[in-house]
Amino acid sequence: MKTPMDLVLEAKQKIPEVSVDELKGKLDRDDNLVLIDVREGEEFSQGCIPSAIHMSRGTLEFQIGSQVPNQDQEIVLYCAAGARSLLAAQSLEKMGYKSLFSVEGGFRQWLDEGYEVASVEY
Repeated sequence: MKTPMDLVLEAKQKIPEVSVDELKGKLDRDDNLVLIDVREGEEFSQGCIPSAIHMSRGTLEFQIGSQVPNQDQEIVLYCAAGARSLLAAQSLEKMGYKSLFSVEGGFRQWLDEGYEVASVEY
């Protein structure tokens, strides 16, 4: 039987990760990417990375097609610490999305680095 961490480690081997510093650079350069926060609603309502759109891990597969119809679009996903976003990216890969990245360390790392947090009306 596989544990949740086994699944995360498998996803880590397939999905490239970006550091929060790399993500900050992409956002500052206005790279053409879609940033998706896969945390739960109550987590998202406490603040998010600026420009992120919310699609919780539980609804992502159902929302992604209408939100991001182009399967070649670069998508960067994050969660609280980086595990759920890896699993979410792996799921999107199975759906045919090609340019997927997970933020290493997630939102906690973003906060630890002192980067700007957007408030959310949720």
